[in-house]
Amino acid sequence: PFSLWDYLRDEVLATDFDAAQELKWERVTNFMTIPFWMEKIISFGFLICLDSFLYTFTIMPLRSCVALWTWTMNTLRWLVGGEKRFLSSSHKCDMLKALLVFLACYILSITTDASKMYHSVRGQDLVKLYVIFNVLEIADRLCCSFGQDILDTLFSRTTLARRRDGRQPYLRPLAFFAISLAYIMAHTLVLLYQMVTLNIAINSYDNALLTLLVSNQFVEIKGSVFKKFEKENLFQLTCADIVERFQLALMLSFIAVRNLIELAGAQADGGSGPLPTSFTVIPSFNLLETIFAPVCIVLASECLVDWLKHAFITKFNHIRPAVYGRYMDVLCRDLVIAGPGQKSKTYKHTFVDQSPIVARRLGFAALPFACLLVRVFFQIVGMLGDTSHFDECALPEAHRSKAPSQLARKAAFSLGAVDESGTVHRVLQFIAQGLAWILTVVVTWAL
Repeated sequence: PFSLWDYLRDEVLATDFDAAQELKWERVTNFMTIPFWMEKIISFGFLICLDSFLYTFTIMPLRSCVALWTWTMNTLRWLVGGEKRFLSSSHKCDMLKALLVFLACYILSITTDASKMYHSVRGQDLVKLYVIFNVLEIADRLCCSFGQDILDTLFSRTTLARRRDGRQPYLRPLAFFAISLAYIMAHTLVLLYQMVTLNIAINSYDNALLTLLVSNQFVEIKGSVFKKFEKENLFQLTCADIVERFQLALMLSFIAVRNLIELAGAQADGGSGPLPTSFTVIPSFNLLETIFAPVCIVLASECLVDWLKHAFITKFNHIRPAVYGRYMDVLCRDLVIAGPGQKSKTYKHTFVDQSPIVARRLGFAALPFACLLVRVFFQIVGMLGDTSHFDECALPEAHRSKAPSQLARKAAFSLGAVDESGTVHRVLQFIAQGLAWILTVVVTWAL
């Protein structure tokens, strides 16, 4: 029989190890290597989003000019009695994209006021800001998901190509164009309010808003790590994190440049006064370090949240980190197959839109971000030209020691912000409306 002495001897002299310890060691190793794999694929996806974003300001305008030139030559040839030629579907797509961006930027420039948006959000209490930020994040993801389908429908051959009898349909393209314009404006407004909320959190004189912003990112861990994930679902989550990282970095860059211009102008004017609390969290010695301190805090918290989220997801679902290498292979294949000059017979473009197809897999919406950049660019140009260092997102002062200079007034007139006589604003509005109508007529005639 097994006595107490035998039990004590076995416990003291035991030398065997649990066979599951090797498996646990592998799990710990995989957990520790997740940050490396994550940053590797996110860096690659970041460059893909940047390429798609720059495509909107480099290749797309050139393609639009080529399409407009082709339409002009075809029209002149037809007017002098030559053969009537029609634009290809890809040329129609390029002209429609340029018209979408132009009309969205113009309408938003005359209907939105950054100062009113800033103070409408800033006047809310802490709890409402938390709700607003979460609602905007959900709205952004919904717009990215549904908006890409709308644009793909507009730019498809079914919508833009001629019928078999040679006639061009007008009702369907105009209907989808109106829906696409409404989507781009709505998505741009969501992104603009997101950037305003980030600006308020960073420029607040209390750490509560910045703490709320950082803690809101950690809520993602609670909503993700305890769910069942397959490899396909993890790939979709990774693509969403790539786009989120790029959007956050781009918005924070806009905010940092704007704060840099404002603080540099205030220091040149004789002093900047008390700085927001988030600017002094990290000790700094120059203006650049002061400006980018809160930006680095928000980005670092986003990176930490992504690492922890994916580390626990892969641990609970028994997924090896090497799966992120396969995800990179999928993105590379899309990038190579859909690249310029690839005329493989086994692959055919489903859409006439020639923008980077790999951005569709990531779910990155380039056109709304292009409109956001145009809106912020004109605001920054106005700040550079305003020698009075007036901040349109600052509270109005009761008394000012200096009146705006003539250069500041010209910049304000050009942006449509201030116009004492109304003449300049009416002239600019007339020119913009004329260009919009001319471009609309050209596209309609080409269709």
